[in-house]
Amino acid sequence: MQRSCSPRFSQFRLLSHFPSRRQPSSLTLPQYSAAQLLPTAPSSLCMHKLSVCKYLTAELQSALTKTSRSKEVLELGEVLDSGNRKRKIKYNTSETRLAEAIDNICQGILEYSVHAERPGSLRYAKGTSETMATLKNLVHKGVKVDLGIPYELWDEPSVEVSDMKKQCETMLEIYEEVVEDWYFNHQDQCLEAFLCQKHVLKNSDQECLKEVWKGDPGKKEEQSKPQKNSEGASKELEEESMADNLRTLHLFLLDIPSAMSCVRSVRKELLQATEIKGNPYSVSVIKEGYSFTDHEGNSRADGTITLISGPVVILVDTGGPWDRLHILNALASRGMQPEDLSYVICTHGHSDHVGNLNLFPSATIAVSFDISQGDTYLSHELAEGKPFIIDQHIEILPTPGHTGSDTSVLVRGTELGTVVVAGDLFENYNDEDGWRAVSENSLVQQCSRQRVMEIANVIIPGHGGAFQVYHDNKPPTGV
Repeated sequence: MQRSCSPRFSQFRLLSHFPSRRQPSSLTLPQYSAAQLLPTAPSSLCMHKLSVCKYLTAELQSALTKTSRSKEVLELGEVLDSGNRKRKIKYNTSETRLAEAIDNICQGILEYSVHAERPGSLRYAKGTSETMATLKNLVHKGVKVDLGIPYELWDEPSVEVSDMKKQCETMLEIYEEVVEDWYFNHQDQCLEAFLCQKHVLKNSDQECLKEVWKGDPGKKEEQSKPQKNSEGASKELEEESMADNLRTLHLFLLDIPSAMSCVRSVRKELLQATEIKGNPYSVSVIKEGYSFTDHEGNSRADGTITLISGPVVILVDTGGPWDRLHILNALASRGMQPEDLSYVICTHGHSDHVGNLNLFPSATIAVSFDISQGDTYLSHELAEGKPFIIDQHIEILPTPGHTGSDTSVLVRGTELGTVVVAGDLFENYNDEDGWRAVSENSLVQQCSRQRVMEIANVIIPGHGGAFQVYHDNKPPTGV
């Protein structure tokens, strides 16, 4: 076995020279820090700022998400002799909540590693890099690997990561007022765009915004899951899961070049037609959903059901069980049977969207982030923010917020451009802030909504009619 190698060694060369188990071997490497074994050219100042800003916004929104459901009320001031009472404010909108979220937030950057095999700001992610995972695997198989530092220090933060922590603290100090302005006045906008695009990166630095953040896709060492021993522990697990979803997904929901451009002015127009023709795919709303409160105060709702016809036949959302005959009749009127459908995609798992899955046992079933053929579940990367590609015209996109694992279906090439069947990402054409009341994570959903509006010419919402989207009084180009 080769006993030393260039700093730019390849993993293949290491593994192809793997020794026989009967012969002890060793591998001596130059004394680079563990995360720098595959060195790359130094990142530009822009990339450094972009990496720090992306980290800061992701972690801050994650911290705010953990307390988004708090019902706590704070009492401020003192009771005076005049009889004035203490002023009460909701914790959710208080300065205290923001201060607690920001407190020591940059310390978390030390949990990141440099994934030297990736370009630009994608180099920084939590978890073990592919390079280190390979070297650790060699050690576990009996190969002596000498990096010039003790094995127990391999996972210590590198100089580069420690420097990023300092930059994070400096950035937070410089832009503290900007963050406060967003928190109190502009939470309807993506924090990433508000801070990074408008303030941190300027002029030529804007080119860095075209890079898509990959979040936390690095290989992670297995961790034992905590037991749900109590209601409090269960709630903590739920909050941690939601925070992880935010870290992983909110910065790279859609793999589009303009991932940061979620602040453009948008005009919407209700679409009267229920069928959008195209080649090779046409999109038909076979039942328009609804949501309202009746005269007795009960919530009434049913999900929109959409049929995509072409080389692959797809049903998006199946309504409630009471819609069974409606679906069968709609298919029959088009000369179809349930067996003719290749995919049935439910944008999320609520009962008014999944009520008729049993009509389609032969189809590939996708519910949120679960995709299965019969009892076989397919591998995909929706949870890592990457689309599930059906063909060159149709993709399943991760668009969380309403729930932690909502999806939407993108259809290219219709006569009106790109259509996105969005489920409850949008309640209806004019949902304003009504969608927030039924959102599990409104911060994430806001970014998902804006990114879908950035790429869609037509959006089909979960509980209303389809509508067209125009940017700056011009239709979007679609993708």
